[in-house]
Amino acid sequence: PEQLESVDAQAGGELIDITADDIDSWEEGDTRVIVALGNVKIKKSGETLDADSAILYMALEKDEKGKSPKQTYKEFYAEGNVTMVQGEDLIIADKVFDNVQERKALFINSTVTRVLKPPILKQTAPAFVVGEEMKQRDKGRYEVKNGNFSFCSYGHPHYRFKFKKFRITKAPKSLIGSTKNNVFYMGKVPVMYVPFSTFSMRKKKKLFAEWDTGTTDRYGKFIFTEWDVNSFSPEEKIDPWGDIKLFLDYRELKGPGAGVDYEYAKGGYLRGFLE
Repeated sequence: PEQLESVDAQAGGELIDITADDIDSWEEGDTRVIVALGNVKIKKSGETLDADSAILYMALEKDEKGKSPKQTYKEFYAEGNVTMVQGEDLIIADKVFDNVQERKALFINSTVTRVLKPPILKQTAPAFVVGEEMKQRDKGRYEVKNGNFSFCSYGHPHYRFKFKKFRITKAPKSLIGSTKNNVFYMGKVPVMYVPFSTFSMRKKKKLFAEWDTGTTDRYGKFIFTEWDVNSFSPEEKIDPWGDIKLFLDYRELKGPGAGVDYEYAKGGYLRGFLE
């Protein structure tokens, strides 16, 4: 094991623990380079990283007489079965480059799992975001390209949103997802196209209200789903007049089906129901 005393640009002094089958280190000007190979494990301020190999870069300040120079954790590159745990997030990727000082990062072929209370389920459950490339633009802002978003934990999820671009904005009390050019899939069957959507990933309100499956002579195998459209809005209300429910069904012998129920009320004198 090797321990390096480092100064984080945001958090002040801390220790970085590095373990690996082989560790080498040298100085290049005002930078210390650390190369770790084989079963790499790095721990820093509550964050952990596992990988096959990693390179860390530490900025060195000028020596003070009789004291070792301060080292500031600048950036790292890791590849091969990379697994990162950052608070509630679990990130798995082929390759990761992280500029710690500028709060920017790049994840290649990544899966992000966040344990939260999603709008789609009644209890706490993981949400999965998979993409070819994920970038951290700055602290709390991520962008994922060409991937899938789902609350289903299977390798081939039963349902998913396939997107061109997915943006995640994190704040202490909010977690907002924004997507563009989405196609909703039930298994391998495309059901609905959604040009864009913005929703809170921390709302207590259920997006996925109800579902039912079975088999009948008329329909064959079927799945019926009910969605609360109001939950797509971060403010939890898209339409202040009433509630909108979306029904997405699939029947083996009849194909896909969709419908909307809209119950509205205004000022106590105007009421109605659209099915």
